[in-house]
Amino acid sequence: MTILSNVEFEKLAADQSPRLRTIAKYRCDQAPKGFLNLDDIGQYITACTYSGDKHGVQWLKSLIVIAKNGKLGRLRTGSDTWEDHVENMHQLSAAGDALDIGQHVRCKDSGRYGSIADYNKDTKEYIVVLDPFQVKTFKSNKLEKVAKTECE
Repeated sequence: MTILSNVEFEKLAADQSPRLRTIAKYRCDQAPKGFLNLDDIGQYITACTYSGDKHGVQWLKSLIVIAKNGKLGRLRTGSDTWEDHVENMHQLSAAGDALDIGQHVRCKDSGRYGSIADYNKDTKEYIVVLDPFQVKTFKSNKLEKVAKTECE
């Protein structure tokens, strides 16, 4: 699996340990149009491990993770995706600033129950799927969380 170009690797490693900077510079000098893949990163992790560069090892492992989960590609394009939106909603929910996608709620006006399907940032409204299969939008003050049961 190709992760990124040697030029990108050199730029990303510019703020890393001297060992990683040297590896990246050497790699870019040898093949400026080449690409870094998982096997290469594995070899660099081994080299950094034996040299005691724990920060470099962690950085390389993180590079693998963000490449595999698609975040590296999203960072390259600079565009938000559905995954970014959901991650942002999870963070807002954890901070207590918003209800989370999938959260079970009760509508204060009608007493009907449903689940949060999405949040529209522009209108600041939640899109809620109500029983039986009805979709409506609500402001946050019109919804309340349903307490978790012991089964959840």
